[in-house]
Amino acid sequence: MLSPDTRTLYTSALTPPSGYVYDCGVATTFSLDLTTLLTIPVHLAILGQGRADELLQDSVRLLEAIRRITDLTTVYVQRGRMQVPRATHLLYGLLEPVVVEVKAPKRGGLFHPKIWVLRYKSTDSESTTPLIRVLVLSRNLTNDRSWDVCLQLEGSPGGSYVVTNRPLGTLVARLPKLAMGAVSEARQEQARQLADEVRRTKWDLPWDFESVSFHVNGLGRSVWHPPVNAGLSVISPFCSEEAVRSLTESSGDVHALVSRPETLSELPRELLERFDRVLVFDDAAESEDGEETADLDTYGLHAKIYVTRRGWKNHVFVGSANATNAAIRAGRNVEVMAELVSRGTRDSWHKTVVDSTGLGDLLVEYDLDTVVEPPDAEKVEANRILEIARSGLSDVGLTLRCEADEQDTWRLQLEADSTVHLPEEVTACAWLVSMSPDKAQNLEPLRNQRTSPLGRCSTASVTGIVAFQIAHEAAGVRLRFALNLPVDGLPEGRDGAILRTVVANREGFLRYLLMLLGGLGGEDVLGAVGGLGGKTGFFGGLGGGADGMPLLEELARVWCREPDRLQEVDGLIDKLRETPEGEELIPSDFLQLWQVFVDALEEFPP
Repeated sequence: MLSPDTRTLYTSALTPPSGYVYDCGVATTFSLDLTTLLTIPVHLAILGQGRADELLQDSVRLLEAIRRITDLTTVYVQRGRMQVPRATHLLYGLLEPVVVEVKAPKRGGLFHPKIWVLRYKSTDSESTTPLIRVLVLSRNLTNDRSWDVCLQLEGSPGGSYVVTNRPLGTLVARLPKLAMGAVSEARQEQARQLADEVRRTKWDLPWDFESVSFHVNGLGRSVWHPPVNAGLSVISPFCSEEAVRSLTESSGDVHALVSRPETLSELPRELLERFDRVLVFDDAAESEDGEETADLDTYGLHAKIYVTRRGWKNHVFVGSANATNAAIRAGRNVEVMAELVSRGTRDSWHKTVVDSTGLGDLLVEYDLDTVVEPPDAEKVEANRILEIARSGLSDVGLTLRCEADEQDTWRLQLEADSTVHLPEEVTACAWLVSMSPDKAQNLEPLRNQRTSPLGRCSTASVTGIVAFQIAHEAAGVRLRFALNLPVDGLPEGRDGAILRTVVANREGFLRYLLMLLGGLGGEDVLGAVGGLGGKTGFFGGLGGGADGMPLLEELARVWCREPDRLQEVDGLIDKLRETPEGEELIPSDFLQLWQVFVDALEEFPP
């Protein structure tokens, strides 16, 4: 189970199984990388596989994937923990409805769970039973290269409720209520439906496990903590003394603790000596061959696993909870853990954790005499002050206001419910994630008033996802994050402007049109796109071929099988024809062909 040779790509865990297409889903994460999120719809919509950097260069494919998935997917993320993308992209604006920022209900807590709940429907028209897939992870929705763990479960909802699924269902149902802003009724209903189906699903269990149950902290009074046991092993990148001490006191045999060197250096020696083994990842395991760890977003251990033995049964807990007070003692953080139970020998799963059958080849013994250089006190204090500033900007109730300036140009302004608490040592600026950071505007006005200008931009660049940079200049420390703000005066033609910018030319129009006709997870027409502009002319004689495109065949196929979807084509044409520049992207001979289908739709409405 824990062999490092068995690896799962995040995108592979989301891709629909054979015979199914994606129907809807929710995800939770503490931190969120917009660039990673931008590529997720491509895999959910089965618009082809590929490396993330390659997909990001294919704006036409990304645009169609986002269009298909936007209304079906909701990602709940801790407010103020959205990362600022390294590169600008107009399509970030289309992710606004997908990202819902939330806060933990308990004071001082963080929203820290990492799950996906996905619903797939069968491509067999006679089957109405959906497939539910749940991913319980230690990984955030980011581009980290850390060592994480993922539990994947699948099953179909039945007629009765499964009591062990209740905590997970409760969390999914509560998600819209944790939001910092308004959540649409459609997304609230999405959460309710998935929560109900999760509660009624009996999971197909992996390996030799005989049962699975779920534990959620941070929503009610009860707090999950590994129960009293005869044996314990812990994998946790972050630990606090009180939490680790309570773990050792609840076990008859504390077998192993696996963590990070900097974490272990903060724990008392006498506490570490309670464990039979204390281990860390070997330096060579921190990065792939030829990679420098300094180039990675995050590296090293990030998995959270607790293994306990009770009688002849092993209990394996995986999920988001670190061995810290906020996670498993006070229970202030919202956390999710899945508990898998199996029969086995006395120490079978403990060996799986730290021996060669599991992570053992990647681990080395931690030297209790290791001296770790303490962090720079000035920078620690600077980071504390920046966190105060992050909270001040996150909690003040910011809105982005747009006002028409000139043709296709908008004046932008940040408006706050009250003046922002920014520590005196901190400077702050902001810009739209669809624009370059060199367009950043100073936020000094927010100290004394409730508004601050944010410059100007084109219609296609308008987005409520705003990047912030706060800096403690004296200590040389800065912090970047993004917020998904409500937009007052969003240009009505914004999405159409993005469409025209991405399509860009007639070749792009044809390419996008073929994807539109391909269906959600249906037929793969992408292979035909490679022959754009071949010898037989722009349409390849309307019949495809080695150098042409199968446009006529695709239109006829959709007319016969799913005539409703031709209305999407009609919508595309209408959006492009809103402006002279957009209309120029549509070839006149295509309009002649399309008129045949328009007449047919009027005579034989679907």
